[in-house]
Amino acid sequence: MLLWQIMKVLSPTNVEVNCHNPKVIVSWRYSNEQPQTIFRVDIFSSDGRRHWNTTDHQYDLTKYIWKSQDSYMDNYYVTVTAIQGERTSGPVTSQTFSFNNLKTTSLKCILQFPPVNLDEKDSGAIVNFMNPYHHYKELKQASKSALASFTVTVTSDDGDHTFDCSAKEEYCKHEVTFREGVKKCVTLIKGFLGAPDYIGSVGFNTTDPICVTESTAIHVITLVTLLSVVVFIIAAAVICICKVKAWTMDDTPLPKPLILDHGEQDLDYDKVSIANITVGPVFMSYKDSLVSSEEENSPTKNLQDRSSSSSGSDFENSAHEKRGLSDSRNQDLEAAGLLSEGQRTDDDSVKTECTSMDLGEEEEEEEEEEEEEVERSPYDCPHTVQVDMGDGDIATGYTGR
Repeated sequence: MLLWQIMKVLSPTNVEVNCHNPKVIVSWRYSNEQPQTIFRVDIFSSDGRRHWNTTDHQYDLTKYIWKSQDSYMDNYYVTVTAIQGERTSGPVTSQTFSFNNLKTTSLKCILQFPPVNLDEKDSGAIVNFMNPYHHYKELKQASKSALASFTVTVTSDDGDHTFDCSAKEEYCKHEVTFREGVKKCVTLIKGFLGAPDYIGSVGFNTTDPICVTESTAIHVITLVTLLSVVVFIIAAAVICICKVKAWTMDDTPLPKPLILDHGEQDLDYDKVSIANITVGPVFMSYKDSLVSSEEENSPTKNLQDRSSSSSGSDFENSAHEKRGLSDSRNQDLEAAGLLSEGQRTDDDSVKTECTSMDLGEEEEEEEEEEEEEVERSPYDCPHTVQVDMGDGDIATGYTGR
C-alpha cells in the first residue's frame, strides 16, 4: 500500500471548458513542484474519441469542434491525464458541452452578437448588425447549408419583434417603432442560427440595452461647415497680415551683382566710363603750323594751286606771303652783290632763309613755345592776325591767346 502511494502520479484539478465564443479551450491546474509532466487530452463525442499530448496547462479544441456542421452541432466531454515517464495519473473528466441548444448538456456553448447599431429614423429606429454567419469565419466555413438563417428577437418598451436574416445577407436590418414618450432602446434576445436540415440550432447571448444614436451625417455636415469657416477666417487673416507687412516694411535692395541695367551694360563688350573725359580744343604750335604749311604748300604746289583756284586755305596764304618776303630778301641780297642772277630760284630762297636762321634763337623760340603751351588754358585757342609787312605785302600771324 505504501509503495503504491509512492508510485502514484498526481492528477490534474479544475478541468474546465470555455466555449462562450467560437474558440473552445479546455484548461486545468497542476502542481509546479511535480517533475516534468506531459498531459494527455481526450475528447469524446458521438463520433468517437480523439486525444492530444501537451506540456501546457490548456489545450485549444476550436479546430476540432468547428471542422464541420455535424461536429459543432454534436455534444462533447473531455478528460485530462498526467503522465510522468511510464507512470500515469487517473483521468479527470470535464462537464459535457455543446453549441446545439437542443442537446442536453451541462454547459450550453453560445456565440456573442456582433456589434449592434440602432439608427434613429422619422418613424422609429433601425436595428443594424453584421450577420453572424459572415461575422464568424469558423461558422461560415463549417455551415454548408444554403438554407441557413439567423433568427433574432428584438424587445423594447413597445414589445417584442422577431425577424429572420438569411445566410446570403451580409447585414441584418430590422425597423422598430416606439411609442411617443418611451425610451428608444432595444435588447436582442433568443438569437438562433439554424436551418431546416439542422437538428437544433446555435444559440446567441442576450445583449445589453442598445439605445438610439444620433445620425452621424448631421455631425459630419456640422463639422465640415465649422472647418470651412475656420479655414476661411485663417486664410483671410494671413492675407491681411501679409498686405499690411508689405505696406509697412522697407524694400530690401538687391545685391549689386544681381542688378542688371540693360540700358547701360552690353553683355558682349566692357563698359567704358566717360566720367573722366573732358572736351577741349586741339592746339597746334606755331612751329608745327609752319612745318605743316611748308610740307603741304611747297613753291611748286602753290603755283599749281593758284592756277586752279583763286582762294586757298590759311596755310596756303601764309606760304604765299612767305614766298613774297623771300623774294624781297633775294632782291636785297642781289643789290648787295651776294646773289647772282643764276641763283635766283625759289628753292635757293628757301635754303637761304633756313641758312640765315640762328640755331640758338630757334632753340629759345621752341622753349618759349613749350612754356606757352604748358601755361595755356584748355579754353584758349590760337588766333590768326593779318600783319602788314609793307609795300602791300600781308602776312598771317598767330598769337598764343
